[in-house]
Amino acid sequence: MSEANGKIKTSEEASTEKAGPLRLVYSTGLDENAFSGNLNAYLGISFSKTRFFSVATVSDYVAWSLQRFDKLIVIIADSLKIYNQMVFKERDYETAARATRLSGEQYRTAYLKGIPEDLRNRVDFVLSSELIALPACSSLVGKANFEYRNNDQFHSAVTDMTTFALRGKLLDFFGVNPPTEALDTLGRYFVEELAIICYLTVRSDPVYDVSIFPYPPPDLLVDFHKGDLAAVYERIVGETPAPYKAIQVTR
Repeated sequence: MSEANGKIKTSEEASTEKAGPLRLVYSTGLDENAFSGNLNAYLGISFSKTRFFSVATVSDYVAWSLQRFDKLIVIIADSLKIYNQMVFKERDYETAARATRLSGEQYRTAYLKGIPEDLRNRVDFVLSSELIALPACSSLVGKANFEYRNNDQFHSAVTDMTTFALRGKLLDFFGVNPPTEALDTLGRYFVEELAIICYLTVRSDPVYDVSIFPYPPPDLLVDFHKGDLAAVYERIVGETPAPYKAIQVTR
């Protein structure tokens, strides 16, 4: 299955990827004791960035993480992809949700096959649709969407992130002036991502402290925990944000 067809690469097809051990190239919000095994971590997998997440690479991320953290949760972002399909494939919400849920289940099955048996009790693979169905997470999603609709600064920051992250697709599909309605729909991807992060780091049991990326963490996630956007965080979560903990790990 090739990434060009929107599918995850198997171990065999990933054999031409850049070789070498994973290494830490960036961190924020962490001290020297962060990798002592007392914290938990989370890794999000976007359907739009499967080139970073072959079966073999995800297996390596799991092994690397569990040498440094107690537990790892891997979130397969099926529900977040709904909004991309609503805009770029012109599907209604229900049709897009069914399609992305099916893809998410297929991803999970493939990834689990690549995890050694002795590590499986310390790693969970969950779909984002499963997380946002939990009452505690659903409540945060609702509050985040309220802020998105009613707070101009937050809305603007999310729109900027959307425009940057999807600039190629937006240009191909709409030209230089994507409609506001499309940007508002696509922005819900990042709003729900922020809510899920709030759930994992504050409301989940156990909490998952550190976000792992194969690329630099988006500025929006860092800004959400400090500065002017920290007020939005406080209204969503009900408490002052701790420093955002994130690392970039790559080959």
